[in-house]
Amino acid sequence: MEIQEVITANRAVIAQAKSLNVRAGEVVFIILSYDEMMTRFTTSLRGARRVSEIQDLDAMRLPDLDPDLVKMVTDDNPDTVEILGREFAVEYRNHYAPRIEIRFEGNWVNKWQDLPDALILPGGRSVSVNSVIDGHGYWIEATNPIELKGKIKNALNRMQWEKWEDKPEMAAVDPEDNQSVPLTTAVYGKCVVTGEDLTAHGTAEAYQYWSSDPIEWRPVWYRSESEAREMFDRSTAKLTEARTALAEKRAEEARTQAEAGANADAERLEQERAERARAEAARQEREAEERRQEAIARGKERMLNLNQRRKTLDWDLTEVYADGFESEEGFVSFDDENGLQAAETKIANEERRLKDLHDREVNEDDLTALLAHFNKK
Repeated sequence: MEIQEVITANRAVIAQAKSLNVRAGEVVFIILSYDEMMTRFTTSLRGARRVSEIQDLDAMRLPDLDPDLVKMVTDDNPDTVEILGREFAVEYRNHYAPRIEIRFEGNWVNKWQDLPDALILPGGRSVSVNSVIDGHGYWIEATNPIELKGKIKNALNRMQWEKWEDKPEMAAVDPEDNQSVPLTTAVYGKCVVTGEDLTAHGTAEAYQYWSSDPIEWRPVWYRSESEAREMFDRSTAKLTEARTALAEKRAEEARTQAEAGANADAERLEQERAERARAEAARQEREAEERRQEAIARGKERMLNLNQRRKTLDWDLTEVYADGFESEEGFVSFDDENGLQAAETKIANEERRLKDLHDREVNEDDLTALLAHFNKK
C-alpha cells in the first residue's frame, strides 16, 4: 500500500463520518482533532523520518466506520421520503433540520391541502418543507406541513388582495363639514381553504409629504382590522386638529373683518363728522354773510338817514359807497356799528344842542353860539 492510498482512504473515512453526522443531526461518529490525528500518526510512524522508513503503512489508516452505525444512520435518515405517492429527495444540512422541496404545480397545484400534519423521518427527526406555489413568485419555507399550509393559504389569499381593483368608493373627508373619518369593510375574495369571504377594512389617511403641506385625505384599505383601526384613530386625531385650526382661522378672519368693519365705521363716522362740520361751517359762514349784508343794508339806510339829518343841519353830505361811507376819521363800513354810532352820536349831539337853543330864550350868548354853528359849515 502506498502512502497516497492511505491519505485518500483516511480522507474518505473523515468525509463519510462528517456526512453521516450531518445526516444524523448529531455526532454519531467521532472525528479526531488535528492534535489527535498528529498523535496517532506519530505513534504509527515509530520514529520513521521518511516514507521509506515507515514499517507499517496500514497502521496509519483510520478504521472504517462501524457498518451497523452507518446502517442505523442511513435507515433513520433516508435519502428520500414518500409523500402522497411521490418520492422526494431529503436535503441534509449542518445545523438545520432535514428539508424537502415540493413544487405545487400542474395536477399538484392544490395538493398542499392534502399534506399530512407532520413529516417525520424513521429516526424521529422532523422534516421542513420548501415549496413553490403556481402563480406565486417566491419560495415558501416552513418547519412542518401545518405551518406550510398556513403560509400557503395566506399567500394565495394575499394574491387575491393584490389583484383586487374594484374597491368601493369611500366617503370623502372634509374638515368643513360634520362628517367623521370613514371606517368601512368590503369583500375582496374567498378564502382558498374555507371559502369564506375575505374582508378588507377601509378608512382614510391624512397624508402630508411635509408637515406644512395641506392635508390630502386618501382612501386606504387593509387586510388587518387592527391596522385599519390604528390608521382611523390617527386620521380622526388629525381631523380634529384640522377642524380646530380651521375654527381658529375663521375666528381670526372674523376678528380681522370685525376690526376692518369697525375701522371702516370709525372712518365713515369721522368723514360724516367732518362733513357735518364743513356743512355747519358753511352754514355759519352763510348766516354770517347774510347778517353782514343785512347789517350793511341797515347801515346804509342809517347812513342815508344821517345824510338827510346832515342836510337838515345844513352840513355837507357824507360820501356813500356800496359798502360804507367816508367820515372825518376815514372810511367806515356799513356793518361797523361803532363807526355808525359815532356818526349818529355826532349828529344827535348837534341836534340836541340846536333843540336846546330852540327851547331857550335867545340872548346875546345864544346868538353868538348860533353864529358859531353856521360858521362851521
